[in-house]
Amino acid sequence: LLEELAKAREAEAARRAAATPPPPPPAGKPPEPVAEPQKKSAKKDIDQDAEEEAEWHPRRPLRDGGFLHLSLAHPIALDPRSERLSVSLELGAFYSRIGETKALAFNVFVTRNDERAQGAQLSGIFGYAERLEGAQVAGVVAMGRHVEGAQVAGAVDLSRGPMYGVQVAGAVSGALGKVEGVQGAGAVNFATSDVDGVQAAGAVNYGGRSLEGVQVAGAANYVGGALEGGQAAGVANVADGVEGFQAAGLLNLSLGKLDGFQAGIVNTTYGPIEGAQVGLVNVGGSSLRGTQIGLVNVAGEVEGTSIGLVSIAKNGRIQPTLWVASGKRMNAGVAFEVGPVYSLPFFGADVSGDQLLEWGVNFGLKARYERVFGALEAGYSSEQEQLDGPITPIERGRLLGGIEVIEHTVSIFGGLGVRTSELKQATAESHFGLAFF
Repeated sequence: LLEELAKAREAEAARRAAATPPPPPPAGKPPEPVAEPQKKSAKKDIDQDAEEEAEWHPRRPLRDGGFLHLSLAHPIALDPRSERLSVSLELGAFYSRIGETKALAFNVFVTRNDERAQGAQLSGIFGYAERLEGAQVAGVVAMGRHVEGAQVAGAVDLSRGPMYGVQVAGAVSGALGKVEGVQGAGAVNFATSDVDGVQAAGAVNYGGRSLEGVQVAGAANYVGGALEGGQAAGVANVADGVEGFQAAGLLNLSLGKLDGFQAGIVNTTYGPIEGAQVGLVNVGGSSLRGTQIGLVNVAGEVEGTSIGLVSIAKNGRIQPTLWVASGKRMNAGVAFEVGPVYSLPFFGADVSGDQLLEWGVNFGLKARYERVFGALEAGYSSEQEQLDGPITPIERGRLLGGIEVIEHTVSIFGGLGVRTSELKQATAESHFGLAFF
């Protein structure tokens, strides 16, 4: 009986187990967020620029050498291992090599500070200081790795790292790192990193990265990055974006935005302009908010004024124009309209009577309301009977009104004008004509 009862209980338990769904599996722990690896900077700073903020420590331990050390030609010296010494004063005849000087290092020919030169380092030919804190003067070449102070040399100054202070050389001043201060050279200044200060050279200034300050050169200035300040050169200025000014005898080039002005024979900006370009040829980038004044002006969208013989803008107009003056003088020209200002170079001929030839240019202001417009012009031209005959100067002005018969295709206009020769014998004229596009 007990066995039968146990079997019945097992069967009931099995039936219930079959009817009950299995419990869901225990929920697993949410995955822990994985920290993203730190991205390395795409542009490593130059080692010397990172060094500039670090506190100085000698690369090798220095021994106290007392107040004075004398050298003939290293290692012929009071201490043959003078490159491990720290002294106040080093005096030498041909070649001095010392670890650190705290006041003065002097040699008639060559001086070398392996660790640091404080105070002054004076050399007849060549001077080198691993770290300069003071003044370095050399007859031919002055060189250091980290310069805080002044370098003066008859030919070449060179800082192999950052330079804070002044470099003056007869030929070349250079820094293979950042410059904060002044570089002056008879021929060339160069810095491979940022420049914060002034570069003045007889020929060329070169800034490898950005410049905050001024470059002045007899021939050319170059900044590899953005310019905040100014460039003045006898021939050309180049920068990758300008916030300030560029003035050159021939070419100004901004490879980025111009926020300021350019003055030269040719001015070119690849980015947008907020400011002015003044020259014979002015070329703007995608947009211009400001003014262009030149013989030829080219820009994208113009929100301002372009004044020149030929001005072309994306939102401007180029209109071939025909008109007759006083019923006998036929004229043909092209109007270059940018904003309210336009120029109209033209050629004309008197088809009856004296058969005079005339060529010149008018400048005008135009106001538009839908298809109706009015314009006020003033111009100057030359008139002659034959191409090799005497030239008569003509000054003129006229007031015009017109309407676009077919929008952006054909306009008709008319008005009254006055012409004089050397502001004498004023003659009234009537004008009627057509403009296209």
